[in-house]
Amino acid sequence: MAEGLARSLAAPGVEVASAGTHPNPKGVHPFAVDALRDRGLDISSHRAKHIDELAGEFDYVITLCDSAAQECPNVPARRRRLHWSIADPGNVPGGESELRAAFSATRDEIERRLRQWLAEENLLREPAAAQSLVEKVRAQLAQYEHPLFRFDARPAGESVEVQIHSEPPRDGIHVYSFQLRPREIEHKQFPWTFQKQLYDCLHDYVIEMFTRNPQREN
Repeated sequence: MAEGLARSLAAPGVEVASAGTHPNPKGVHPFAVDALRDRGLDISSHRAKHIDELAGEFDYVITLCDSAAQECPNVPARRRRLHWSIADPGNVPGGESELRAAFSATRDEIERRLRQWLAEENLLREPAAAQSLVEKVRAQLAQYEHPLFRFDARPAGESVEVQIHSEPPRDGIHVYSFQLRPREIEHKQFPWTFQKQLYDCLHDYVIEMFTRNPQREN
């Protein structure tokens, strides 16, 4: 998932490769393929590779799990090494729905970190040249990170649906959503009007959460 997302987000000319210390002999997990297909990305042709298959040096090396950081400490990076502690969604207990939710959440976390890091390094693909309406909305959402909420955007016909998830997910708390029309997103005042709309929706969502789940005294 990280390689597929990085290829779509990085500026032209940036080369991306991925590998693992213990690649799955069965290949890329089908739920990972489905999670990126929801983003309009096809990684069905990707394969799980061992780190020994990667030749040469890299400007940046990013490890995505604690075991990988411990097992490959000598992989050189000409410019910078980073470690993002992200659990393997394939190890989440439960059935298909729990696994799919875990892969989607992991996809969103990797995408959030990639956007932030690529922007810091001036390696993020130029929005005006390559981003779709959905990507433009996601770029705005990335500026409003919050420990109690997770934001997402996805196509909804000709519009874009913005989703607000409670974090962590809780029983009885639904996903709050609203839609943006293309002319709203393409308007030059969009960053400011979107901020107000998002804040208004967050306010309504919080009120709804407390109304449906009132605090109880012990």
